[in-house]
Amino acid sequence: MGIGSETSVGGRYRLERQIGVGATARVWLAFDSVLERRVAVKMLDSPIGGETAHIERFRREARAVAKVQHPHI
Repeated sequence: MGIGSETSVGGRYRLERQIGVGATARVWLAFDSVLERRVAVKMLDSPIGGETAHIERFRREARAVAKVQHPHI
């Protein structure tokens, strides 16, 4: 996926650079314009994104990560 320096997601996250890639998704370093901080944004690859089981797994992962409270994460 070609992401430029001004690409935003959801009108909130400005993607800066890809920092990881896996079998089903890519992870981007991004800037959250609402909270004014750097974040990681994980985006499912298109063919996988439409499958219900993968979407639910992605949501469970997001909920688990959101519970982590540590200054270095």
